[in-house]
Amino acid sequence: MIRNTAPIGWIPLLFIKVFRDGTFLSFLASALLVAVPIIFLSVFFDSYIYSLNQPQFTWVITSFNFLKVNVIDGRSKYFGDHPFWFYIVAHLPAIFNVVYPFCIYGVYLYTKETLNKNKSPEIMYMTIFYIIIFSIISHKEKRFMLPIVAFVFLALGYLLVRKTRVWGKKVIKSIIRLSIIGEILIHLTYYIHHNLWVMTDYMLAKNQLLNSHPHSLYTMKRFDQPWHSLLHSPDE
Repeated sequence: MIRNTAPIGWIPLLFIKVFRDGTFLSFLASALLVAVPIIFLSVFFDSYIYSLNQPQFTWVITSFNFLKVNVIDGRSKYFGDHPFWFYIVAHLPAIFNVVYPFCIYGVYLYTKETLNKNKSPEIMYMTIFYIIIFSIISHKEKRFMLPIVAFVFLALGYLLVRKTRVWGKKVIKSIIRLSIIGEILIHLTYYIHHNLWVMTDYMLAKNQLLNSHPHSLYTMKRFDQPWHSLLHSPDE
């Protein structure tokens, strides 16, 4: 139905809806009448397709297998093992770049002011909970944080609107201009490094290594670089 990790951010929202708003009965009815039939059909179709090449029908729960292999058995460490704080000091700064400090302040300010109004900042609950849960998992990738990017930018926009009168429009405009310039410089540097220098090194490696017919060729652990397309040659 959906990626197995997608509902993680929904967990605090579910608790708020059921226990704070008192909608347990309606939630239970929806679970029995909507969720259970959909999950059953999904599991059945997965099991049916999987069993086509098996001697007998075998029930397969792909979500459980995903959880067991990646979390319980810890096999995701094969693709990299990172400390708990790695998202906070590495991947999130890489996503938000120069506006990262303002994003942190925006999340804090929105949460604080919303609670002061006796309202519940569900978006920030979801964002913070999502980061904590994924930080517990040893294997970490930048793309895992993409579902919360929009929410963090909403908090950043809230910060700019709220601080316009305090900081003044000139300061806000200066921050925006510096952010744009910083983004351009960072992405330009990234492009030159990864798409020119690194690619050149790998093209040289291709000419040297593939001619010697190596048993294995290991590439950099980057999910967004088409190394196979650059290294592969049908004539070799």
